[in-house]
Amino acid sequence: LRKAVKKQIVAKMVIILIDAWQEQFFYRRKAMQFLRQLTNDGQAVAFIAHVQ
Repeated sequence: LRKAVKKQIVAKMVIILIDAWQEQFFYRRKAMQFLRQLTNDGQAVAFIAHVQ
């Protein structure tokens, strides 16, 4: 994440945290097309955090 953000000057940052959301819902389904398009275009960064 840090490398992806450092490549560009960031004017604004929005953090979306969704608890108990399966990563396959974002990465392997046709739902959330807008957010996936932003990440594919390099306008957003998505990552999975595993908390114990």
